[in-house]
Amino acid sequence: MRFKRINIKLLLAVPGLILGLIGFLGSLWLGVDFADLPPEILCFAALSAFFSIAFLSAFFERFIPSFGFAGGMLEGIMQGLGLNGLWAFFLALTSSLGEELFFRGFLLALGVKFLPVWLAVLAQAAVFAAFHPAPAKAWGYPLWTALVGVVLALVTLACGSVEPAILAHYLFNHLNLNQAILPRVSTPNGS
Repeated sequence: MRFKRINIKLLLAVPGLILGLIGFLGSLWLGVDFADLPPEILCFAALSAFFSIAFLSAFFERFIPSFGFAGGMLEGIMQGLGLNGLWAFFLALTSSLGEELFFRGFLLALGVKFLPVWLAVLAQAAVFAAFHPAPAKAWGYPLWTALVGVVLALVTLACGSVEPAILAHYLFNHLNLNQAILPRVSTPNGS
């Protein structure tokens, strides 16, 4: 019996697909409304969340060296897999859609149903961070991820929709994946 070699790149999409399916079904079970937002509110909310996440990322990059260590590790893995722009698009889409449907669409809605809102926000952020483990040298990454979970939960609650969180998460992941897979170009002064 011959086994075909599994494409590791495709395996990277599996967690997002599974979380998305569970999140979607859980959201339906809870009766979460997936009503469309007006485009101007969707864009404003998504861009506000995106820039908040980008600010957190820049802050952590500058002041918490362990966060930069985690970023370097992830960048090395992505480059080692030989990802291209199409893979960056696909992985950013599956991870952002899946994670937002699960963490903000399902877990946050479930938490709000049984807990005070502030505790539901913190609980889903803690679970979100737990799904993004890092070695001890990169302790800043799960902390950053928890804060991102809080930002995305707040935008979801403020808008009454998970759409802005999905879009913000997608934009951030896509831009960072593309940056990670691009070869480093050195300038004439060696930097």
